[in-house]
Amino acid sequence: MKKYLFCLAVAALIPFSQAQASNVGVSVGINIGPPVVVAAPPQFVMPPQLGFYVAVGVPYDFYYYGGHYYQPRGNVWYSSPYYNGPWVKVHNKNVPYGLRKYPASKVHYYRDNYYDGYQKHPGPGYREFRPAERHGRAGNFKGHGEANHNQGGGHHGGGHGEGHGRGR
Repeated sequence: MKKYLFCLAVAALIPFSQAQASNVGVSVGINIGPPVVVAAPPQFVMPPQLGFYVAVGVPYDFYYYGGHYYQPRGNVWYSSPYYNGPWVKVHNKNVPYGLRKYPASKVHYYRDNYYDGYQKHPGPGYREFRPAERHGRAGNFKGHGEANHNQGGGHHGGGHGEGHGRGR
């Protein structure tokens, strides 16, 4: 009889403890963006082996492709039309294949070699840009001017007025 009462008491507490646990988990699952906050626009280069722009001088992976910025964080990708967000989580299959097909070590190798050549011999033939500075979130930013965007022919392309240069 004591076992029976004990089992009833435990069974009565299980729904209460599950309800408590589910209430706690509500805020834990919310993801507001990548852990990296980009304070200033980084410089990007486009190694021809990759076909997309890669940031240099930053301690994390940061890419520009097709009018959007991308940041991989482990197995999660984030995207934004602006270098400093707002960021949204992107399902792996929706990340352009060109960005996912290379391991990070290969991207770093091509980026570093390309940037080293650019630093030693700047000028025509190198594709690079730095987005215009943007303060705040969408629409609230400074720097509608030109993005420093060398297209390989020695000329500079303009920014969109949205805080980033064109990736061609």
